[in-house]
Amino acid sequence: MKKILSAALFTLLLFSLSLPARTEETEPESFKSGDYTYIVPEDGTAQITSYGGDGQDIVIPDKLSGYPVRAIGDSAFYRCSCLTSVTIPDSVVKIGTNPFAHCRKLSKVKVSPDHPTLAVIDDVLFSKQDKRLICYPMGKQETEYQIPSGIKIIGEGAFYECSSLASVSIPDSVTFIGEVAFYECSSLASIYIPNSVTFIGEGAFLCSNLASISIPDSVTSIEDYTFCWCFSLASINIPNSVTSIGDCAFDGCSNLASISIPDSVTSIGDDAFSGCPNLTLTVVRDSYAARYCKEIGLNYTYTDSLDWLNN
Repeated sequence: MKKILSAALFTLLLFSLSLPARTEETEPESFKSGDYTYIVPEDGTAQITSYGGDGQDIVIPDKLSGYPVRAIGDSAFYRCSCLTSVTIPDSVVKIGTNPFAHCRKLSKVKVSPDHPTLAVIDDVLFSKQDKRLICYPMGKQETEYQIPSGIKIIGEGAFYECSSLASVSIPDSVTFIGEVAFYECSSLASIYIPNSVTFIGEGAFLCSNLASISIPDSVTSIEDYTFCWCFSLASINIPNSVTSIGDCAFDGCSNLASISIPDSVTSIGDDAFSGCPNLTLTVVRDSYAARYCKEIGLNYTYTDSLDWLNN
């Protein structure tokens, strides 16, 4: 049975979810150039894997040791505490999982207006190729943000620990919300997810103050850890489109009092409702969820338990 992880371990786990497993034999050789560590893929270009400097206003070079910089890897600038602005050269055509996550002072990301694959709107970084929001800088102090219409993907860790944001408007062009997309956006109390969204990644809404959220009926699965540690969440309705609820999906939601689980749900993962002492599930008689509650020992009631009052 999976148990709740420490914050540090859990963060590390979630940020490694998208990375391919590698053995020592397949691990690419790393090189150093100044404050940058990079690898050289088969195409003979450089991919930045980490930055070890303490610069405030960084201009990423377009070459490292003669290799053109074509990519910035997942979380490459993670926890660069001094970074306030970063300029990305036109040579970079690929950016992985939010490379600037947990850069607490970062407020500006810059690219040229003619950049072939990247764009910046109001200091927020986007990919033109897949219409993906890559990074909302953690140091921005706005309390509200409206994602531009036309964006299709909210990338992994895109709003990682953006604690000032109290409101984020998601347009109905968005179809995919990546893993840990809104991880610990501590001021975010409610959010509306449009019916265009078909997938919400693991740990996407791990927000301690999130009190209100609606899952659209376009979503078919609630992934592992999706609403883990949402201490302020009191109730939530799961639509009939959902067929599975992942491991630790609502783990640690200590104020959660009620969830309605439809008959469509045929799979519930380990510790999905651990750490929810006040929770009563509303389930359909003879459903998978009803059997699950009996086996695990969870409090439950039936959807038709009060039908007599209306007859």
